[in-house]
Amino acid sequence: MDFRDEWDLSSKYLENHQQDRVSHLIQSRLQKSVMKHADAIVATTKASTQRLLDRAHQSGTDAIGKCIYNGFDMDDFDHLDEPLKKHPCTAQKRFRIVYTGTLWNLTTVEPLIHALEAVHRSQPEILKNLELQFIGRKTPEQLALLERIKQTACTLVSEEYCAHHEALKKMSHADALCLLLSDVEGADRVAPAKLFEYLAIKREILSITPAGETADILGSFWPASNFRADNVSGIADWLTERLTETHDASISQPEQINQFKREYQAGQLADLLNQLVNSSV
Repeated sequence: MDFRDEWDLSSKYLENHQQDRVSHLIQSRLQKSVMKHADAIVATTKASTQRLLDRAHQSGTDAIGKCIYNGFDMDDFDHLDEPLKKHPCTAQKRFRIVYTGTLWNLTTVEPLIHALEAVHRSQPEILKNLELQFIGRKTPEQLALLERIKQTACTLVSEEYCAHHEALKKMSHADALCLLLSDVEGADRVAPAKLFEYLAIKREILSITPAGETADILGSFWPASNFRADNVSGIADWLTERLTETHDASISQPEQINQFKREYQAGQLADLLNQLVNSSV
């Protein structure tokens, strides 16, 4: 059984899901029924895999577990004009931060808005050198937060869905990419799928996430730009440095990104399937 998302988390945070007691009971029974018949549990983070495996064992199965991250496919980047080339950032040019994906209650932009407003209060003139791009669907609450950016001197670009190859192109033209994950129950077990494409692009990643698996992964590659939501001053300082100083950020341990390539992950899945087949012989 392959969980791309945890059943419980999807039911809890998706805005169109029923949240009443009866719905939760039905969801719980359905999940238990499915898990009873599983020989293996696959999930997209180590923490999520362990939680689901514990649930499966409580349901009476002796299923084995395997974490296979979402990862990325290098073929997706073949169309880029300058694929994966890093360009230096200087204080004289506009600094562009790109966010791709949905803005909703599990990926709130609020901490970044607070940091921007802090910079606006202290050094409002430097924000004219900042461009923020948000590509993807936004809930009404998140749109209201983005409106506050218009009270500052920075440039806001907001677009709805675009084709995947176009989103990758926008990411490759960024000076930094933004990754958001709300500090809510269960988020420590989440690793957004776009995290791995961000790593493949090799642009600096401004991440605002709770402690957990996503923060641990990013800490290995971009430790200086990995923040908790309550560290508004730290995020504001990072923005100020990028807007006022010549900066040429370099990814740490780039060779470690190979573990997130689809070829490696296909090998992980093949090993699991072989293990299941051999155990049934």
